[in-house]
Amino acid sequence: MIHVFILFFSVFCYGQADQDEADSLIESLSGGNLSVMERLLALRKITSSVSDPSDRFYYASQMAQYAEEAGDLEYLQRAKLELGNSYKLKGDFTSAIIFYIDAANLADSIGHLEGTGYAYSLLAGTYDKLENYDLSNSYYGKALSIFDQIENEIMVAILNGNLGFGFYKLNALDSAEYYTTLSIRQLQKSYPTALDYAIGNLALIHLKQEKSGALAELNEILDILEQKEDWFAIADYQSQLAHIYTMQEKTELAIEAAEKGLAIASRLGLREQVRDACQSLYALYQTKANFAKALEYQTMYMIYKDSINDIRELQRISNLQTEYEVGLKQAEVDLLAAQKRNREIYLYGAMLLLFIAVTSGVFIYRSYLVKNKLSHALEKQTEKLQALNATKDKLFSIISHDLRGPVAAFRGIPFIIRGMSPDSPKEEMLGLANEIETTARRMATLLDSLLTWAMQQQGQFTVQPEPILIQTLSEEVLATYVSAARAKKINLISECDDIQIVSDRNALDTILRNLVGNALKFTKENGTITLAAIRQGNAVIIRVSDTGVGISQDKIDELFLNPAAKASFGTDGEKGLGLGLQLVKEFARLIHGTIEVQSSEGKGTTVSLVLSQG
Repeated sequence: MIHVFILFFSVFCYGQADQDEADSLIESLSGGNLSVMERLLALRKITSSVSDPSDRFYYASQMAQYAEEAGDLEYLQRAKLELGNSYKLKGDFTSAIIFYIDAANLADSIGHLEGTGYAYSLLAGTYDKLENYDLSNSYYGKALSIFDQIENEIMVAILNGNLGFGFYKLNALDSAEYYTTLSIRQLQKSYPTALDYAIGNLALIHLKQEKSGALAELNEILDILEQKEDWFAIADYQSQLAHIYTMQEKTELAIEAAEKGLAIASRLGLREQVRDACQSLYALYQTKANFAKALEYQTMYMIYKDSINDIRELQRISNLQTEYEVGLKQAEVDLLAAQKRNREIYLYGAMLLLFIAVTSGVFIYRSYLVKNKLSHALEKQTEKLQALNATKDKLFSIISHDLRGPVAAFRGIPFIIRGMSPDSPKEEMLGLANEIETTARRMATLLDSLLTWAMQQQGQFTVQPEPILIQTLSEEVLATYVSAARAKKINLISECDDIQIVSDRNALDTILRNLVGNALKFTKENGTITLAAIRQGNAVIIRVSDTGVGISQDKIDELFLNPAAKASFGTDGEKGLGLGLQLVKEFARLIHGTIEVQSSEGKGTTVSLVLSQG
């Protein structure tokens, strides 16, 4: 039930949804007699009270506009947090992260420590949802440092609990036990109503450590929560208990816990908990070779997964964001137009008053200067809007290109299926099914990565360095092309030393995927592609080598000049959009790297990415 710490933090920061209070405040807004500051205060209460995420987005957008007009950066920072919350409630974590980062930067720029701490806490919770526990713990640590500095005991206790949760997920059980125990001591003083959750979390940790008496500790907490009718918490604890029993290979106990959690979640309409329970039961019954039950729970899992990630709802949120951004730009244009009208009135009045003292030529000259300045400002705004449109077109082209490689990986699977005999063993068929599932999951991860990059491009791409193990990243990149390589009988090799670097993961992943994809395209059957990394002094060199057709020297010199105009067919007739090398060049520049190419026609090509780590 460790998830309750995350949910409790959200409730603590923003309060329970009180739709009645929200309706009353909304009615007062429609009166039109409120000052800007009164509207901001009302909108702040509304956004923390409405229960519908789309309504929260609408009123948070209004709060952002009024805050900008009033020049109130603290309210603007609050509005960005609420915009992020509306996306998070809808499951659009990418957009939520962007708004949380904006809010953190804004709070930091005005020295608003509490606002920075809340933004970091929400970022940590979002990365936890994405199962990026290293990054989640990093942001929890930053938030904890801030709240400890401003002596907010409740938040310190909660964040220690969340850190314990993160270490629990990473299976660092000693650290999980330390932070959870610390949280229990602090909650006893500052917030005893959350104490049951912390004690229950500690019981889960003890169960995972297989300590005696741990199950009794958990059952005692479950009895307390049942008396309080806290069914959400009980459902989440049963889910965690099922996971622990699964890891300990106690299949029957795991099934019992998962089915209890599913029954409660179904009764309460908790879609995420139903989805997770069905996924666990599908795997458990598959382990027992009860394929009928496994199929039943897999079908339920897919239904709930699709309903949670409803494409139309995500599109609705995306459209609302577009309306919000265009509205801000339109407000800037309207403000400039109003300034222009005011200045024109002032000039006409001045011309009338000073007509006797100055010549008509001076008035005409001054009028010309002012009008020219305003026209120039309006032209600049128009150019910005056009640039946004052009960036959008470029992003969709890049996303389309970058998805071609993983989609092509599926082409290899039919070749494998056709090569199997009707009497092929069941294990071989299951192995193929697992490979298809793995390929699909990696493709989904790639899509998430691309969408994250696309959203960052709209705010002008900012590099976010983080520790990266080259060996791990190399295996992930090569795994994306396993099926395509198998179809062409090409051998994929990873020869990376145990090297860790600090760089932007999205950018580096995109570079390597495009280089490996390009190598695969121009390597004939029975060839070899090698992804290797070495450290030389303060630099790390990552090489993608192939035994393909090679490139002549004159073409190497022109390779990065206009790659979009030089798309060509591969050895198996593959056709690209010519954007791969453009992506490689752009991302290498962003992470302060250089690209070197060595090739000989008929003997293969080696492309090296040189990254300075000094």
